[in-house]
Amino acid sequence: NGAMVFNTAGKLIVNEPIPKEESFKINKLLKDSGFYFEIVGADHVYSDSRLRRIANFSDLLVEKVGIPKTKICVIYNGIFFHDNKVSFAAGSDEIMKIKYVPDFKDLLKKPSFEVMKFVAFHPDGPKVFNHIREEIKKIGDLIVTASSSTNIEINNIKAQKGIALMDYAKLQGYQPNEVM
Repeated sequence: NGAMVFNTAGKLIVNEPIPKEESFKINKLLKDSGFYFEIVGADHVYSDSRLRRIANFSDLLVEKVGIPKTKICVIYNGIFFHDNKVSFAAGSDEIMKIKYVPDFKDLLKKPSFEVMKFVAFHPDGPKVFNHIREEIKKIGDLIVTASSSTNIEINNIKAQKGIALMDYAKLQGYQPNEVM
């Protein structure tokens, strides 16, 4: 979403993580609200529940691909589609690029760990996130967006693609009117 921008040599140029204090507050808010959520760090996406991750993935398949829920059977090691016998290893760390942690609090306590984004999910859509959006406004300089009808993404308010592009352009010596 613009939390990190690298130059062509791979050097980090712009870095806008969610501050530590706000990260702890968001973690507590989402946990207390019962949402399944993931934390995006600089290097990985983190989850604290393999089973909830797989269930969430099956909900995304229903929403995005249109596979009827009755055709999806969640099993420990993945998801199996009965209709065409294609299996997908939703539980595979290699495929999903997910790191599982026992408790997000331990991850957040690490001095060098920075949260780039929280992503919370719920299959019932936007209406269930209304109270979270209101509470996030009270926590700090954060922005709540959505990349689907079943999630919200919480970022540092400066971690937006347009702002990141302008920050990068400015560092390269370009004026806003020179960027398209």
